[in-house]
Amino acid sequence: MDDCQHLDKLTETARGLIAYMLENFQVGWDVCHAVEVRLNDPVENICNGGKGNLVTHGGSDARCYIKHYGDNAWAVIHHADPQWQALDRQSLCVIGRAFIDKNKEIGNG
Repeated sequence: MDDCQHLDKLTETARGLIAYMLENFQVGWDVCHAVEVRLNDPVENICNGGKGNLVTHGGSDARCYIKHYGDNAWAVIHHADPQWQALDRQSLCVIGRAFIDKNKEIGNG
C-alpha cells in the first residue's frame, strides 16, 4: 500500500525527526505509526507538537484516521509504506536525534 505523500518535499531534518518518531514509535508524543505534517514549515510544525500542523496516529489501524491524503499542503508518512521502508531510516534517526539533542525544547510547544 502506498501511504507516503510528498516525502520528497520534506527536508532531511524533517525526515530525520519523523524517522525518530516512527522507528521508536514515539518521542514525547503518544504511540506513533503514521505522521501527517503541514509542508509550510515541517520542522517547526514537528518541533512545536503540531498546533494544528502535525497529526500523529498510533495503532495498527492508523491508516483509517489519516485525513490529508490528496492534500498538496501536507506530507503523509506511514511506517509500513514501501517508500518509507526503502530509506536509510537508521541514518535519518541519527539526524533526528542530533536535532532533538541540539534543540531540547522539542515537544514542549
